[in-house]
Amino acid sequence: MFSGLIRSNISARIALKVLKAAESNIILDEGGVGLLMSAGDMLVKLPGDPPLRSHGPLILREDIDSVVVKLA
Repeated sequence: MFSGLIRSNISARIALKVLKAAESNIILDEGGVGLLMSAGDMLVKLPGDPPLRSHGPLILREDIDSVVVKLA
């Protein structure tokens, strides 16, 4: 868990799927994170904006290695 001091100095928040609504309230100061579908689904909250649903890609180590080899 983040202390209140650390949380107050981090203005943007990213929340992945949680099991309890209370955890959603801790991360974003509002609910909704429990409704995410997991597997990269997330809510991103920037200062002054409502949460935005986003999806992060799955990047495997093998994918990174193959790109680095091709660029080298």
